[in-house]
This record gives sequence, structure tokens and C-alpha cells, in this order.
Amino acid sequence: TRLLKNLSFAASSDPRNLTVVGDQLFFTAVQPDGQRELFVSDGTGPGTRLVKSLSRNVSAEPQELVAFADELHLTVQLVDGQREL
Repeated sequence: TRLLKNLSFAASSDPRNLTVVGDQLFFTAVQPDGQRELFVSDGTGPGTRLVKSLSRNVSAEPQELVAFADELHLTVQLVDGQREL
């Protein structure tokens, strides 16, 4: 086991929801601002990156990652607290 990339420079990024789609690993991790976001990795440091900041449009907290038909599906939390696919 080794560190590929430091995603949260101050504390643990607390990676969760590890889900393989094709040859990529998707997961959620906490950013330095405290928001949990969606990341993807090809198994290398340079290939590990934020997919897209979801917290700009919603409360985010991406969860329930599922691989289906070579696509990633997940839920996010809306501002009103409801979850949406």
C-alpha cells in the first residue's frame, strides 16, 4: 500500500465509495474546504484527479456509486436535503 496522491493537504481525505468502471477507479474524498467530492484514478498519481466539483451546484456529498453498463451512477444531496440520481 502506498500513497498515490495527497488530496487533502491538511488532514485525511477519507476516501470512500471505491467503485471500478472499466479501467478507472472512482471514489469520493474530502477536499481541504471540507466538501466531499468525486475523484477518479487510473492507479497513478498524475492520473488521480477531481472529476468535477459538484458542491458548486448542490450540497453534493456524492454517495451510492454504482457501475452499470460501463458507466458510473451516483446520488448527490440537493440543497433542500433530498438525494438525486
